[in-house]
Amino acid sequence: DESDKETETKEPEIIVLDNTDESLKIYQQKMIDLREENNFLKNQIKEYVSKVAWLEEHFTIRQENANVQHLQELEHIRKTNEKETNEYLERIKELEEEVDILQTELTRQTDLLADEKDTLTFTTSANWNLEKKISELEDKLKIKNSESIDLKAQIINMKEQLETKTEECNEIEKKYNTLK
Repeated sequence: DESDKETETKEPEIIVLDNTDESLKIYQQKMIDLREENNFLKNQIKEYVSKVAWLEEHFTIRQENANVQHLQELEHIRKTNEKETNEYLERIKELEEEVDILQTELTRQTDLLADEKDTLTFTTSANWNLEKKISELEDKLKIKNSESIDLKAQIINMKEQLETKTEECNEIEKKYNTLK
């Protein structure tokens, strides 16, 4: 293998100086050759060091750009989740207010129904008309009760969605804080 030959230590060539012009020329030529080889190797090392530095810098810049982009994406997701969470909270508040209104109306209608039943007990001449009114009020009461139940179910559903969004937001915030 050529690579094995290159990695093996070269035995130094022994030059015998016998103070002749020929041996001096051989020695001088050997010194020139060694300097040239040394300069070539120095240039190779400089070139490799330069390439390694360029690769490290290029990789670092690419990695930093990828991290910045990822952080921007996470920030956008976090803001979107925060906005959706606020919208859910606002809608839940509206629905709770509507339920309160319906509950108040339901209580009022229940009281009216009780009053009407009391009046019916004492008024036998208007029995048929009062029974009709009571039936209408009971129907309205059933409708209001059904609406109230539907709104309560919507609130429960929205609270569950909010909890899910909050958990997602917390996970994203953890990732965001980790990448910071």
